[in-house]
Amino acid sequence: MKKSFLVLLFLLMPSLSLAGNYYANLNGSATNGGGTWTTAIRLDSFPWWLLQPGDIVNIDGGSSGSEIVYEVTLPLDYYNVSGSASGGYITIRKGVDAGHNGKVILDGYVSGYPPDDYNIDMDYCSYIKIEGLTIRDAAKDNISALNVSNCIIYNCIILDAEWDNINFNEAVDCTVSTCSLHITGVKPSGADSKWSANGINATNCSRLLIENNTITCDVHDNGVGHQIDLIKIGGFKNVSTSNQDGHVIRSNTLVNSNEYDPGHDDCIQVYTDCDTKLYRGDANYPNILQIYRNWIQTTQNQDWIHPDDLDLVDETNAGVIISGDYIDDTKDIGQNIKIEVWSNIFKGYWGKNSVSITNMQPQ
Repeated sequence: MKKSFLVLLFLLMPSLSLAGNYYANLNGSATNGGGTWTTAIRLDSFPWWLLQPGDIVNIDGGSSGSEIVYEVTLPLDYYNVSGSASGGYITIRKGVDAGHNGKVILDGYVSGYPPDDYNIDMDYCSYIKIEGLTIRDAAKDNISALNVSNCIIYNCIILDAEWDNINFNEAVDCTVSTCSLHITGVKPSGADSKWSANGINATNCSRLLIENNTITCDVHDNGVGHQIDLIKIGGFKNVSTSNQDGHVIRSNTLVNSNEYDPGHDDCIQVYTDCDTKLYRGDANYPNILQIYRNWIQTTQNQDWIHPDDLDLVDETNAGVIISGDYIDDTKDIGQNIKIEVWSNIFKGYWGKNSVSITNMQPQ
């Protein structure tokens, strides 16, 4: 049950439903119409190329309280699956109907099958909503999101990967909301010796909203550890003086308890060593990172918020904070971001870099 492109299915499926709702399951026929649960199509043979803006793909989870495991990549990138602003999102979700609303698990490692690089590959897609799925154990990223726009990951459980649980790169106007992301370091049989991942890795992106999530790291295996950040923000893109291109991280619960490599892991890491050069010193500050109303907790020598390799510059009036707490971070390559941090709760170890960027005046 590996990722299948199966272009020949297009010729075999003239009766496929063109309605707004499609239905997929584990054992259906590859030539079913997919318009009802009775005629559900097998997920690894799903005709992604037929999806139109506004369509919904319902995946069978069995009865309430049960689960169905799928070892299959959703190859949205290969078929250029995208919704639109006018037509709406294409939604991929677990079933909501009685008898089909159990847990849907996309698993990158199932015994007897080679590992999947990605559980969901949505590179270059737009207006996609992923809802209610459990996604785990990909050989690279659980969700790969390169050059995506206006995508939503909502109410999902995302567990462990060799690289990142969610990897945004050059993404714009995307949201991760009400999800649980967990890094346990528990390696499936045959996995790489360093089986651990960042929670959310966002490189050279603009206007991401990360809200109401629980992101945790609880690694104890000393054969696993390397640097694990719960949220990793690297640079911005498409910055202009008339456009607010920063990110918002709000109302999340972040707990980093990596016991193997304490001191090299952060709840939130900010770095700007990517190619884009941002505007400097502008009163407008088009690239603002706002971090507020989060619970941020560490149990070892991790940092709450760590601006990596940046020169912290306090440009407030005589050290007095004006309109909230913030730090301007400028690096030699010309990137400038304004970080605003307020109304967070910090618990546990006071990390060595955290003192410079908490809810207090910069040191």
